Amino acid sequence: MQTTASTAAITTTTTTQTTQTTIPHSPILSQTLQTLLFITVWRLLHLHVSRHGPPPYIRRVMKFHNTIQTILSLVLLALIILPAMISSPVPHPLDLFARRAYHYSKTYEYLDILLVVLSSHASPPIALHFAVHHLTTPWLTLVRVLHNSEGWRVGAGLNAVHHVGMYAHFAGWGVGTRWCLFTGMVQLLVGLGWEAVVVRGKLKRGAEEGVWGNVVAMGLGAVYAVIFGREVWEGRREREGEGDKERRQVDGVKETEKAKTT
Repeated sequence: MQTTASTAAITTTTTTQTTQTTIPHSPILSQTLQTLLFITVWRLLHLHVSRHGPPPYIRRVMKFHNTIQTILSLVLLALIILPAMISSPVPHPLDLFARRAYHYSKTYEYLDILLVVLSSHASPPIALHFAVHHLTTPWLTLVRVLHNSEGWRVGAGLNAVHHVGMYAHFAGWGVGTRWCLFTGMVQLLVGLGWEAVVVRGKLKRGAEEGVWGNVVAMGLGAVYAVIFGREVWEGRREREGEGDKERRQVDGVKETEKAKTT
C-alpha cells in the first residue's frame, strides 16, 4: 500500500510540474489567432487613416483609454503584491486568478497601438520598441506567467508600477517623462537579473524542464532593453540637435541685428 501511495504521489507531482512547464496547443492557437487578428486590424486602420485622416474624437478616446489603463494597472499591482504580503504561499486559486488577469491585461494593451495608429498620419506612426513590446508581451506572459510561474510576481510587479506611471503620464495626471524612462529601464534590468536568479535556483534543484520559460523571458527582455535604450539615446540626440539648431538661429539673428547697427 505504501509503495502504491508513493507511486501515486510521484505521478501526481510529475503531472503538476508538467502542467506548469508545458503549454497546451489550445492557448498557443488562441494566442496565434489573436496576434493575426491584431496585425490585420492594425494594417486596415493604418490604410483607413492614411486615406481619410484621424477621427475627430480620437484624442478624447485616447485620454479616456489611458485613464482606464491607469486604474487597471493600479488594481493589477495590488493583485500582484498584496496576496504575497498576506499569505505565503499564495493560495493556488488566487495566484492563478492574478496570473490570468495579468496575462489578459497584456492582450488588452493591443488597443494602445490601434489608438495611436488612429491618431496619426505618420507612416509608420509606431516606434520600434512600442510595436515589438506590445506585439510580443502577450506571448511572454503566456510562457512566463501562465505556464512557468515561479517568481513571476517580481517582473510583473515592476511592470505594473511602470504602467501606472506611463498611463498616468499620457492621461495628463502630471507624471513626468523621466519617471517613465526610469521605471522602464529598472523593470528591464531588474527583470533580467531576477530571471537569472530563478534559473540558478531551478538548476540547483534539478528542475531543468522549467528553465526554458525563463530563457524565453531573458531573451525577450534583452531585446526590449536594447531597443528601449536605443530609442532613449536617439531621442536625446534629436533634442540636442534641436537645441543646437535653435542656438544657431538665435546667434544668426544677433549677428544680423549687429550688422544693421554698424
